[in-house]
Amino acid sequence: MVVDQFKTFGFVLCQLLYFLLKLVTSLLQQILHRCNGVAAHRKRVFADTDTTGQVAEVSRVIARLPGIGMSVASHSHFLCWHEKFTDIHYILKPNVTLYFMDSSQAVFVENPIDVNIYDTKKYPFFFIAQRLSCVKVITVPMSDLLKLSSRIGDPKCSVGWILHMTRCGSTAVVQGLNAVPNCTVVSESQDLLVLLSEIAMKQNVNFNDYLTSSTFREILTFSVRFILKDFSKTEFACIKTTGSFSYCIVSLIADIFPDHKLVSMHRDGLATAKSMWRMCNAHVGLNAGLFVFNRLPTKLTKPLQKFLFVISNGLMTEVESYFYNGELNLYVLLFIQWVTNIVTFLRASPSMRGKLLPIFHDDFQADRPQVMLKICEYFGISGEHLSACAQAMEGDSQAGTPLDLKLLQTKVPWKGDEQTLIVCNSILKRFNLPDINTKFRFDSNLQIEAM
Repeated sequence: MVVDQFKTFGFVLCQLLYFLLKLVTSLLQQILHRCNGVAAHRKRVFADTDTTGQVAEVSRVIARLPGIGMSVASHSHFLCWHEKFTDIHYILKPNVTLYFMDSSQAVFVENPIDVNIYDTKKYPFFFIAQRLSCVKVITVPMSDLLKLSSRIGDPKCSVGWILHMTRCGSTAVVQGLNAVPNCTVVSESQDLLVLLSEIAMKQNVNFNDYLTSSTFREILTFSVRFILKDFSKTEFACIKTTGSFSYCIVSLIADIFPDHKLVSMHRDGLATAKSMWRMCNAHVGLNAGLFVFNRLPTKLTKPLQKFLFVISNGLMTEVESYFYNGELNLYVLLFIQWVTNIVTFLRASPSMRGKLLPIFHDDFQADRPQVMLKICEYFGISGEHLSACAQAMEGDSQAGTPLDLKLLQTKVPWKGDEQTLIVCNSILKRFNLPDINTKFRFDSNLQIEAM
């Protein structure tokens, strides 16, 4: 407890020191820029009266906000020192990516040329890779940016869009797709998230009217073109984006880029997936882990039918996938997630369990009983599994009581088909867990023993 409090105090202190340093640096630069003409040039650039063509402001990153983690992209994440103004074509360098947008400007980050920010094994989310490794920040007025859009042109590569909400299994799909030759996934491209949640909310107009405005369409078009500017004709690119307004841009993307495939990934019910399907004629749909491959390019479906990478909060295993009429079995995928969550929790240290609990909370709480109970029914597992897990986790993290999962055991015979049983048992075997028809419990050392 004392150690955790000390860590929290140290973290808060680091953030306070960062903002203090940023304030001092900002005041110092304001004074210098008034004297050396930088402030005057910046004013002309944003007033669209500059005649030099030097509209892109390049600044060197000298510090990063500690603990920015999963927070929404913001210019405040970096402490920068002005370096120069340059031509707008500077942002077309292959190692420059879009990071943040608002109604007046766009912020780009430049990463070292030898850093692969699309590597989802090292950086699970694209914007985290940008934050951790960027060396420069480039700011460009929105008016100049939109002029560049037509020069970039439409993407040359084939594009698949993965739009999703919360923990829907999309990270597993990203891992699988990135293992396919000539396929890259931009995971969590936050410029689109900010485009929706920041720009739109700041406009003093009706939200739906803004989404259908020509300005929003131009910004969205530029974003897509810029993200995919360096992909070749032989590549297949997937963009995974999230946010409260993901649904709103699906139809716009389909309208602007009708040849691109759309991958709808949601955990909130079949009705949502069906409405998405009708709205944008999505080629591919995923609902609560149900991924339909029948209309993806063959070069993607064949490798993906051989394996599926499942990642659950740092625990990744390669498991077999079971296809039924061209679809990955819904219950198998959810069962994988359920098992990996339990095993991750059991293998974690006591202090880590408290951190994992909020992550797993929605899987074990009563807000999705119809989904989890359906899994239990399909596999012939008692619903007491869920309540036992929830009670044990909450007791361990909140009251410090010993973890007791002896109720976590199979109560009734298997009801599923034989092929699914084989697949699920192979999954359990990879975690050194008993098969589905074996009753078991956890002893005081969290070791599994048959009953």
